[in-house]
Amino acid sequence: YVRNRGARSVHLYARSVRAQQQWVTRAGREGVRIGPYKVDPATRSVDGRQYDLILVFYGWEPQAGFANSLHLARDERGYIRTDFATAETSVPDIYAVGEVAHRMHPCVVTSMADGVVAAKAIQRRWERGGV
Repeated sequence: YVRNRGARSVHLYARSVRAQQQWVTRAGREGVRIGPYKVDPATRSVDGRQYDLILVFYGWEPQAGFANSLHLARDERGYIRTDFATAETSVPDIYAVGEVAHRMHPCVVTSMADGVVAAKAIQRRWERGGV
């Protein structure tokens, strides 16, 4: 993404790689660091190396193992199913947004908007005395 927009130098930091093979191949091996790393947003640095710009990209697989004991309905890819209008899951009073739900487009802004959808649904429920 960044290289296609003219960046002279790009370093990729990842705790693990779960990307589609086409993206792994295009990224190349140079400048890729896999394993733990520390980001300091105030100084725009990663592991002490300063950058002009830091971009954060998230994966395309649900990381919802934390919710396995809740027995929420999932789709064929493992995403938690939610009601479109409320973000409520198959278990009443449990809501899911972000990468675990895959409600719209997998990005931070959409996840934030989905959070508002869930918050408004919870508020409506409280106002009706349902919680």
